[in-house]
Amino acid sequence: MTTVAIDTLATMRKLEKAGFKTEQAEAVAEVIGHQSSELATKADIAGVRGEISGLRWMFGLHFAFTLVMLGFLFAIWRDVTTLTAGG
Repeated sequence: MTTVAIDTLATMRKLEKAGFKTEQAEAVAEVIGHQSSELATKADIAGVRGEISGLRWMFGLHFAFTLVMLGFLFAIWRDVTTLTAGG
């Protein structure tokens, strides 16, 4: 994940201009600065979308394979029940 840089000093000054006390502005800016390492960038989100797309394709293929296998099992079951019923 890419680190996002946030100017905490500028954030603090904007908060002070908006009416925050200096201590409050410092605390909020510090929290925002620490949390910025947890933010996802557009590139991070694009990567996750690609992975999800690949998973969708894979699950679709597995679902189709499961339906084919169920069809074969049903055909075998039908043949076995027909043979054991004397048909």
